[in-house]
Amino acid sequence: MSNTFIPTGETLTDPVVLPGVGDSLTVFGTLDVDGSAVDITGTNASIFNAETGTIDGSFNGVNFVNGGVSSGILTNQGLITSDSRPVNIGGQNIRVDNLAQIISSASPRDGVVYADQTATSYNIFNGPDAVIDVGEGNDGDAISLQLGANVTGSVVNQGTVIGRGVPVGNNQATAIRLRQGTDIGGADVSVFNGDIVNEGTLISETDSGILIESGVELNGTIVNNGTIDGAFNGVSF
Repeated sequence: MSNTFIPTGETLTDPVVLPGVGDSLTVFGTLDVDGSAVDITGTNASIFNAETGTIDGSFNGVNFVNGGVSSGILTNQGLITSDSRPVNIGGQNIRVDNLAQIISSASPRDGVVYADQTATSYNIFNGPDAVIDVGEGNDGDAISLQLGANVTGSVVNQGTVIGRGVPVGNNQATAIRLRQGTDIGGADVSVFNGDIVNEGTLISETDSGILIESGVELNGTIVNNGTIDGAFNGVSF
């Protein structure tokens, strides 16, 4: 078990890899990396980004590597950012708790918070006053879930989630998007077992607030106790 600590006022430019069981990273300072700032290849990892902390990776901010094996908890009370993808989810039993800001510094590839089709189970929580944002002037989805054949998870928003701009590459411009994976083992549809709960604000500048694409079966409920503001539709199936 390894424990990496970046104190207030210090900047680390080398990537952090968490390969073991129960490895941890605590950031009070700055982790600024050309590439992926954090790669989680092990299980039961713990990443804590404090109010004074910044995690910035040009390719990925925090990367639970693809393949359905990596697992752990990401708690963000500071800033997680990337030119490409601030948070990548590719494992199982992953929890993302955002209590502050996850924002792209350029148009993201696939999404600000993105789940790969190899991920099997995850929960995404955006807390009160927290923001998941593509970034002003950028194009893309805020939360984009590319689904394998059968995924268990949830998305709960109590803050603000903003999709911006126009569709570019694999992006649309939604706040929350569920789409079928390209490798689902012969299944007819990708199934998402879980709920989408909005108690805050979901915004899309040009698209739908929530988009459930063709080829996706939502085995759960969309619950709205907040505001869903989509330029095209609030919710689209």
